[in-house]
Amino acid sequence: MAASRAATRLPALRRVILFGSLVAGIPTPRSDADLLVVLSESHHRQARDRVPDVLSALMPLPCPVDLFVLTSEEFDRYSREGQPLVREVRQHGRDLLLQSREDGGRESAR
Repeated sequence: MAASRAATRLPALRRVILFGSLVAGIPTPRSDADLLVVLSESHHRQARDRVPDVLSALMPLPCPVDLFVLTSEEFDRYSREGQPLVREVRQHGRDLLLQSREDGGRESAR
């Protein structure tokens, strides 16, 4: 639900990808949700400056998050360069926005 809600609030949002321990099925009581958000564009040059707008669009969230925000161009470039975080996301991540659309608005746990 948070991914769909965020997409309506933030039109530039293209992907919300969950990765890390929650996707791997090995969360601990202290785990947060690792999210990589891809925007079509942003007027912020620095990725860290995009975080507040994206967090606001995602709120309320069911758990703490570790949030990374890239533009589509950055995501594609980092993919080509083999950047470790993006490689992990591409190999093991789950796109919650795509999944939400396929489920008719319902995000499944797995």
